[in-house]
Amino acid sequence: MYLDRITGREPRPMRNRVGLRAPAHRTGCGKAALSALEPEVVERLVSLTCEAERLPAPDFTELNAVLTTARRDGFVVSHSFQRGTTSVAAAITDLTGTPVGAVSIAGLSETFTRKAVAEAARNVTEAGLAISHRIADRLGTFRATATLT
Repeated sequence: MYLDRITGREPRPMRNRVGLRAPAHRTGCGKAALSALEPEVVERLVSLTCEAERLPAPDFTELNAVLTTARRDGFVVSHSFQRGTTSVAAAITDLTGTPVGAVSIAGLSETFTRKAVAEAARNVTEAGLAISHRIADRLGTFRATATLT
């Protein structure tokens, strides 16, 4: 589910409005979050989602290849959610490394040159790590406080 969306100086039409729900294996943010999970967990969760939503299962070999690259690089580049758009996304994880969401930069595919993808990847990985650290810090503080009381 999309929790927030900030448009740039030149907003582009996108279907990823706040509140939109989409299967994780179809979106850049979803794939980034899935990349923080083990392959067998991904297959089980995606299969359950597809069954519940009456959607065709993806090609798991192809999905696994994308997620393996994302695990190695720390981000995912996706073209699969909306025709003509590209998303560069990184996972946000909790204290245990479990994905709790993702952050992305998305727009028209024609604007994502190799240089733009590299810059977006750097920005989303930095943002994903910063948010993950804030979550870990807050949970650590919460747990320390809860333990003391």
